[in-house]
Amino acid sequence: MLSRLLLSYLALLLFSAYATAQVGGITAYQFLNLPNSATLAGMGGHHIALADDDLSLANRNPALLNEQMAKRVAISHAFHPAGISNSYVAYAVHKPKLRMTFQAGLQYVGYGDFTRRDVTGQDLGSFTASDYAFTVGVGRQLSERWRLGANLKLINSQLAEFSSFALATDIGIHYQDTTGRFGLSIVARNLGRQVSSYNDLREPLPLDIQIGINRELKYLPFRFSIIYRMLNRWNILYDDPNDEDTSIFVGFDQQADERG
Repeated sequence: MLSRLLLSYLALLLFSAYATAQVGGITAYQFLNLPNSATLAGMGGHHIALADDDLSLANRNPALLNEQMAKRVAISHAFHPAGISNSYVAYAVHKPKLRMTFQAGLQYVGYGDFTRRDVTGQDLGSFTASDYAFTVGVGRQLSERWRLGANLKLINSQLAEFSSFALATDIGIHYQDTTGRFGLSIVARNLGRQVSSYNDLREPLPLDIQIGINRELKYLPFRFSIIYRMLNRWNILYDDPNDEDTSIFVGFDQQADERG
């Protein structure tokens, strides 16, 4: 019964995602796409199909939560240019009777200190900016090969005395064959909306529907992965109006236009 409800919820969220996605817009809370561990950073930052005991992977796909992650702690801190830092900590527990694994995690991004100035350029002191995302998640083993999971995120952004707040969820499903060497995942990340914003105009969240395949070789220590992102936005091209075309074919195109 629970699995049917979760699957129905997933279908409803995916339908609403396609109905409300904004193409070509700029989203808020882009820090949610930052890798929250060295494992994710080393695999391109968006790995969703590897099921092992690494708890940090469940932040990207809650369907990867499993009993191997029980009583494990994930801690990560990354230094970026200009004094920006990205930290993540999480903990998981497993409930055998429910066949569920639960997690709680916190992601923090600090952007350092800034100088506040008035319109004349006078120094008025300093202020800080930061982003937070508190996550609680659950993953359930549906059968020997299938797992389903969901994350709930409480998102907060602070800029001096101003702030914004949002609620979001991740929904994922994972298939793993009996050998454990092949995995397939589908995830809808950051489904939700802003509750309050900086300027009273709600901004879209970085919604991303992904599909991923992971394959480990039987006799060699290699693993191949394919991750396809932005299934909810087929056209992800961005045309910069200030970008000059330096192609060698520009002259030929112009001459063709002049000849009519």
